[in-house]
Amino acid sequence: MKNTPPTSNEGHRGCIYSIVITPDEEKIISGGDFAIKIWEMESGTCLNTLEGHGEFVASLAITPDGKRLISGSGDGTIKNWDVKTGRCLRTFEGHKKYVDVVVITPDGKTIVSGSGDRTIKLWDLQSGECLQTVRGHPVRIRSMVISPSGEQIITASEAIRIWDRASGTCMMTFEHGPTDPNSIAVTPNGDKLVSAECEEVEVDYRIDFENHCIKIWDAKSGSCVKTLKGHADMINTVIVTPDGKKVISGSDDHTMRMWDLESGECLRTFEDQQAWTFVTIAITADGKRIISNSGESADGGDSIKIWDVETGECVKTLEGQLDLE
Repeated sequence: MKNTPPTSNEGHRGCIYSIVITPDEEKIISGGDFAIKIWEMESGTCLNTLEGHGEFVASLAITPDGKRLISGSGDGTIKNWDVKTGRCLRTFEGHKKYVDVVVITPDGKTIVSGSGDRTIKLWDLQSGECLQTVRGHPVRIRSMVISPSGEQIITASEAIRIWDRASGTCMMTFEHGPTDPNSIAVTPNGDKLVSAECEEVEVDYRIDFENHCIKIWDAKSGSCVKTLKGHADMINTVIVTPDGKKVISGSDDHTMRMWDLESGECLRTFEDQQAWTFVTIAITADGKRIISNSGESADGGDSIKIWDVETGECVKTLEGQLDLE
């Protein structure tokens, strides 16, 4: 698969690793193959391509007012972009390895980044100053969310940890048993955490992954209250619906699944044989549409699909236009 930067009207030429939706729900923003692309949701038109990272774009976050986009990359940097103009306003440097995940605090003032160097860094969005470096993870940080209050940072590495944002102190480490978390999400009221998990096993002198499941945790006690099973392969991502009642998961088994958070029942399965893996998913504020990466577009990379939550059908595919010149 090609991994060269696309021009402004083309689709991605490689994998899409992150998708966010602007607060006004008019645009979808995707990041992956060295580039970030801004799409008009209604028409599916690619409006702009933001280039500047020297490696793949691993993670995106958008400020609550929708004016600034934050990207974390395999080149070890974080960039602050103006969504309207597409201009890079600032580059944050300090991590020693790739930046796997970036999130923004609810007040829109602080960026929190997690890296392959096993640290969390807090940055002032306006000045670019690194406010704090938090250490304590034995392996890379795979996923991260901020509590709805903005007071805690919740990370997934080989275990889930809750950190006090102000002091950088680890408040709690969850006991997982044989499985490790790949992705985490938090309910809107902050009372539960959701994690996608798997167990690493050695089979015939090679590493394999088994026991794919989703775990629901009580955020206060750190106890696992429910385990959801149904996916046949690695679960890469989980999100919680805006009403806090459902979980949506994306897997290497060509499916997304929607689960009832309270009962653990699988309510719907979304199938896409073109998508060899669902890496990233997002949901609109009204909970009616899911946005996901999908299989190869005309440009040889991932496309984006918009799904109707009620019917489970794909209602639109965003691919961009192939530049034939």
